[in-house]
Amino acid sequence: TLETLCALLESTLLADLPAANAVLIVRIQDEAARGDDVLRLLRAVPALARLARYGNVRQTDASKVGPILDGFIARIHVGLLGAISGLDDEAASEWSGVWREYHGALGMLESAGLDEWLGLLARILDHESAHPLLAGLAARLLLEASRLEPVEAARVLSRALSRGQEPGRAAAWVEGFLSGHGAVLIHDPHLLPLIETWVTGLSGDTFIAVLPLLRRTFATFAAPERA
Repeated sequence: TLETLCALLESTLLADLPAANAVLIVRIQDEAARGDDVLRLLRAVPALARLARYGNVRQTDASKVGPILDGFIARIHVGLLGAISGLDDEAASEWSGVWREYHGALGMLESAGLDEWLGLLARILDHESAHPLLAGLAARLLLEASRLEPVEAARVLSRALSRGQEPGRAAAWVEGFLSGHGAVLIHDPHLLPLIETWVTGLSGDTFIAVLPLLRRTFATFAAPERA
């Protein structure tokens, strides 16, 4: 897979194996040319980003990685909105983990890629075809990057939890927004009351239906955050 080839390139560059490097770079370019599968490209970026960021520190010649990485990022950003339209719950969960790694990889790079990515995340907040899990994650990443003010985040959360929203979709949005990051509820006084109001307003049957999602979300918090 493309992801495996990029991981192998990371190993061979660090091991100073130039012949293997040359072969892998050609293979990566050939494999990437086989289609515009955005998820496949997303998976490949973290290893390349580590090389681009730390290669010189480790006295490794990673100069050929930069153009490949730039090409991958450009193709991802062009195709992302179309690729995430209409995902089911299982697919959205898979994309969520990959998004987190990709976001972290872009944070290591000094390029315009991160700004473009954050702009895409802002568009996803209003993208009706985006799965609520990904919309919630987009809001969280924007909040962490200071591209979404706390008051605005509260407004977006309020909209996601409004009475017109199907409870299961609202719970998925909360999962994307909070998963692994309970501190936001502790430090932002606007958010917890919104979630409390939403939960206490659910009917008994609906509460039982969304409870597994909420429990799964809160289970990702560190112990002090849960307390």
